[in-house]
Amino acid sequence: MADETLSNPVVAAAHPPQPRTPGELWQLLDSPAGRTLSARHVGEALVQSGLIDEQHLREALRTQLEERRLGLHRQLGEQLVDAGIITEHQLRQTIAAWLGNRVIDPTHYRFDPEAVALVPPAVAQREAVVPLGHFA
Repeated sequence: MADETLSNPVVAAAHPPQPRTPGELWQLLDSPAGRTLSARHVGEALVQSGLIDEQHLREALRTQLEERRLGLHRQLGEQLVDAGIITEHQLRQTIAAWLGNRVIDPTHYRFDPEAVALVPPAVAQREAVVPLGHFA
């Protein structure tokens, strides 16, 4: 699995790093992001990731075209999720890898209570910020 994780960014995204401290998080963010998918469209990214094959993509694109003729405008990924071909989680992970973004599971992170206290809850909600650590 380790070799597959290094060579496939979607597999790496499906098993996100687990930084637990501000130091570990900064170390992760300071390291190179690794390979991104070279796809031009999300359908190509899903094929490159191995989640769907070319046949699934052709069928989904055909269905999308038929739906658009009827006035329905669903994104390709939404259509594949609704059909049960991929999960919403797989779609999110693939899009993140395609865009070269890191995916980190915050449930393992130990937030610094001093940093959290520095940002009033109303400001954190309004600005959509999460104080991760307090660095002097």
